Amino acid sequence: MFQSSLLFLAHHTLLLLFAVVALGYPLSKVRIAGASLGIASILFAGIGLISGEGFRAIVSDHPGVVPLFLAASFAVCLVADALALYVGYRLLRVPMNVMFGILAGAHTQPVILGYASQQTGNELPNVGFATVYPLATILKIILAQALLGLVR
Repeated sequence: MFQSSLLFLAHHTLLLLFAVVALGYPLSKVRIAGASLGIASILFAGIGLISGEGFRAIVSDHPGVVPLFLAASFAVCLVADALALYVGYRLLRVPMNVMFGILAGAHTQPVILGYASQQTGNELPNVGFATVYPLATILKIILAQALLGLVR
C-alpha cells in the first residue's frame, strides 16, 4: 500500500510537490535548540523528492561505486572547505561571517545560509553567498553533465 502510494506520487510530481508543502509547512515551524529550517526547507525537500528517482536509477546501475563516491565526496568537501576557510580568513582577512556565506554559496545551500545568518545575527553571510552562488550553480550543472557523459 505505502509503496504503491509512493510510486503514484513519483509519477505525479505536481501532486507530490503539494503533498510536501502540506506536510512540510508544519514541520518548518518546529524549533530545535532555538533554530528551525524554515519555509525554504519545504522547497528543497520537494526538489529532492522529485529528483531522487533519477539519482536512484543512476546509482542502481553502478552499485559498487556508491561507497567510493561518498567517501571521495566527503574528503573533497572537507579539504576544500578547510582550505577555503584558512585562505579566506587567515590570509585574505575576509570576516568569518562572510566566509560562512561563501561556503554556503559554494555548496549552493540556501538553508545553510539561513542558519548562518540566524547564528551570526547579521547579514554578512548574505554578501558572501551572493558573491559565489551564481558561479557555483553554473559550474555544478556543467560538472554534472560532464560526469554523466563519463558514466554512459
